[in-house]
Amino acid sequence: MEKVNTVFRLPTSLENLETLSSAIRQFIAQLELDPAVVYQLELATCEAFSNIVRHGVNHDPEQSVGVTLSYADGGVEIVLSDSGKPIPQAILRALAGRDKSLPEPDPHRQASWPESGIGLKLIFAMMDDVSYRSQEGRNELILIKHV
Repeated sequence: MEKVNTVFRLPTSLENLETLSSAIRQFIAQLELDPAVVYQLELATCEAFSNIVRHGVNHDPEQSVGVTLSYADGGVEIVLSDSGKPIPQAILRALAGRDKSLPEPDPHRQASWPESGIGLKLIFAMMDDVSYRSQEGRNELILIKHV
């Protein structure tokens, strides 16, 4: 299959999670992927969007997130771009290196679950490759899943 690309913008409101989810499902439907892969792509992307809304732009409805969905050479790439606060470098280093400096929650003790930060761990766990860059006031989170 040749490269397939969809680009759109969403206002930074959690109310747009369903719109994002629907767009992902519609884009991926043509690829006939394993339902588990579809779930991982949708979950990671919605978590990333939610993080941008909550932490990057602090629910500012005047902001928006650019979304690019691409498929080529056996991989799905999803790029989310925004102009909010960047993800702190210390957190990115810890996640990229699978560093143990971020606490591991005990699945049987809810008190050990962090109030925030687990979403990024989830995104890194669901995707085959995650990269991030922040320059000139724009942030880009690139999620790749090999299929």
